[in-house]
Amino acid sequence: MRRLRERRGLPARPGEPLTGAATVDEVVREAFEHLAKGPTRIVGEMVREGMMILGGMERNDAVQVMIRASAGTTGKDDPLP
Repeated sequence: MRRLRERRGLPARPGEPLTGAATVDEVVREAFEHLAKGPTRIVGEMVREGMMILGGMERNDAVQVMIRASAGTTGKDDPLP
């Protein structure tokens, strides 16, 4: 993710958390807290809320939301030649 952002002119300092991304500590803490509840855990409150919102949308609408959200995080693709 960091390399992609850097290639697109959105560099981040090493160790700087990406906006909205779960930290390593968050992932490990939630994994251990929910270990007995099964192998799948969506980490981070923001991601869980997003999953609930997207789950109630038509597929095409959800895809469009994800495209816009990822462009905001990683920058937009260069136009095709």
